[in-house]
Formats: sequence, structure tokens, C-alpha cells
Amino acid sequence: VLDNQLCQVLVFSAEGEFLRALSREGEGPGELRQPTGVVFLSDEEIGVGQGFPGRIIGLGLDGTPRDSRHPVGTPAEGNVAVLISLRHVDGVLAATGGNIGFDPGGPGRTTRFLAVGEADSEDFRRILVRTTPFDPTGRTFVEADNYYVDGSWALGSGGRIYAPMARDAYEISEYDTAGELVRVFGRDEKPRQRTDEEKERVRPLINPGTADRSEWRIEDHDPSVSRIM
Repeated sequence: VLDNQLCQVLVFSAEGEFLRALSREGEGPGELRQPTGVVFLSDEEIGVGQGFPGRIIGLGLDGTPRDSRHPVGTPAEGNVAVLISLRHVDGVLAATGGNIGFDPGGPGRTTRFLAVGEADSEDFRRILVRTTPFDPTGRTFVEADNYYVDGSWALGSGGRIYAPMARDAYEISEYDTAGELVRVFGRDEKPRQRTDEEKERVRPLINPGTADRSEWRIEDHDPSVSRIM
């Protein structure tokens, strides 16, 4: 069980008995900052996603530090990406990430993507890339334009990726590891309406902290799919 506050992985028996804690907060080998998720990489190793700088930290089941993986970019590439979520199935490791860029004299942009590769390799490719405008002042925000599948995707056997790519459609898109669309399936379903209080809680993923929401465009309804497993 990942404890985001203590930056530890807590290990329990099948009967619920606490056995041990792995790792701790810090910058050293096997230590964690901003953990975002945990997966089994093998029968003897787990991987913990670190938000920023984005990487997956390997830990033996006894807490021994193992190698890190960098699906959203290696430090040598000037890694400024955030790792948001991760999955591992059948030797395929995938993670969602994002970064902010600015054109000289132009507007900002947020790029979101899913990186996929082999669990024992550093060769990751970016698929399902989506780029949207970003206002660093926080004055403008269009929720629908900033939709991405950060926490609502799943990884199936053989590395098949399942993701609700359309915010307002109750449908799942299936992709192969190259990012090629295999099929889309779903059904007709109306999204859930939000209350005014729920709409007030909606924030951008990267929030500059502005109190002025006058130019924010918040949807009246939730995304059609919030999570799949």
C-alpha cells in the first residue's frame, strides 16, 4: 500500500497484519518524493512512480534499491516532465506524463502523453499525445479542452491500452503499444450532472492559485468515464 504522505510502501499480510515499510522520503537511492502510484515489476521488485522529476523507482521486496526507469524522459534529455500514473502488465510498462512549454514571445502549452515500453528497458515511446494551450497567469481555463486520460486508463494483457479518449462519450478506445487504434466500444449514456459546489472544486491540473475564475469555462457534467480497471 502506497502512503503518499510518508513516502513509503507499507506491506501487509493476507490477514491484514503489518509486516514492514519500504523506503522513506528523500533523494537518495530507493528514496521517494511525491509518489504517485505503485506496480509490481516482477515477483521480486516493485516500482513506485515519482511525480517530479518523473521517474519510476525500483525497490526489492526487502526495500533494497533497484534501478530507476524514466518513461517520461531521462535526466540527460532535460527531463521536465511530470509522471502522473503508471501501469505494468506482461512485461509492458506504461505511464502518463506531461510538461509545459513556451514559444518565444508566444503562448504556453501543455503536452500530455502516454509513454510505453518494456519494463526492463529505457526505450519508451510516446503515444496518444495531446497538446493544449496553457495560461501561466491562471486567468483562462477551458476544462473540456484540457481533458486527458491521466487516471482513467488501463493496461491489458499483451500491452493493449484501454482509454476513454472522448470526455463526453461513454466509450473506450483500445490501442496497441504503437498507439494504433484497434477498436472503440461503449454505449449511449448521459454524463452525470454536477452541483454548483462540485463545479467550484474543479481546478486545472497545474493551478497557479488564482482566485479569479471569471474566464474559466467549467463543464456542467462530469467526464463520462472516471476510471476503468
